[in-house]
Amino acid sequence: LRSGEYSAADAHAVQSAQLYGAVGDVQGQVASLTYAVLACSQMRRYDDAYAAAFAAHDVVQSDGRPEARLMATRALGAAHAAAGSYEDGLQLFARMIDMAREAGLASWERMARTDWLVTNLGWLTDPAALHASAPDREHLAMLQSWAENLLNQATESTPELQLRERANHYAVLAQIHVALGNTTQARAAIDAVLRDAAQLAWS
Repeated sequence: LRSGEYSAADAHAVQSAQLYGAVGDVQGQVASLTYAVLACSQMRRYDDAYAAAFAAHDVVQSDGRPEARLMATRALGAAHAAAGSYEDGLQLFARMIDMAREAGLASWERMARTDWLVTNLGWLTDPAALHASAPDREHLAMLQSWAENLLNQATESTPELQLRERANHYAVLAQIHVALGNTTQARAAIDAVLRDAAQLAWS
């Protein structure tokens, strides 16, 4: 996935899901199916992405752990967002936020809030969804505040995960500033993404 070899990523994810299924590892199976969703979404194979997401939901019925349910919900939300069904995706990410909060899983709640933010931004900047109308500035300003709040929150995750989250949040901020016409702030956010990406060895 990270090197952009999405077809290979999908094939490995499906094989991995089958192997996890054979040994009865539900969380491993759901995680693998989520990777398949992400890979298929990148290739615009939305039917396959939905198939993997629904398969994850079917698998998770036999597992009571909140992490598995959160993962399956995220997979379906990602499939909806990739296919342009932004409202459906946002509803699922909002549900994830509630589920994570109820389970006391702060890292999952933060992830869900980031997914909600990115999906909202995708909707606001998608010409097909907006029929080429300009993004709503008040909504973009709200998303900017949300992104900055997430960026400034302290987390207990690993240094690499913190770096990945920071890069993602700066990338979102860069898009928001571009949409708002804030050239200086956009440039600063892009520079921050490039610094973090270099440390993460992202292409």
